[in-house]
Amino acid sequence: MCELVRLSEVVGDIYDAALNPSRWTCVLGKTARFVGGPAACLVAKDAVGNIRNNVFGISANYQRLYLDQGTRLDPSDLCNLIADAQELIGADDIIPYDQFLETRFYREWARPQGFVDFVARLPA
Repeated sequence: MCELVRLSEVVGDIYDAALNPSRWTCVLGKTARFVGGPAACLVAKDAVGNIRNNVFGISANYQRLYLDQGTRLDPSDLCNLIADAQELIGADDIIPYDQFLETRFYREWARPQGFVDFVARLPA
């Protein structure tokens, strides 16, 4: 199947999941596979720390670890300070990549899962 058709299907599935949230886990898996990533997570955090998430490819143990400790250490939380709405941000947009690799968040949460980077975006 050509790449453009696959992309169109993934985008259509994302729209479907926006209307039917029970589909998010499946759609995140399809999205991760499309971009060649091992996992995908859709996280919504509010100003007082409440978190809603949908996850594909992250074990329950690491999900708990993130919710218990990682939210305080997650560098993507700085996106709202440095990014415009809908701008994609990676680790090296927040901190030099070699320094990111030395963070507790990377050493204890991302590296053990084989993750090397992230992409985050603020909603409009």
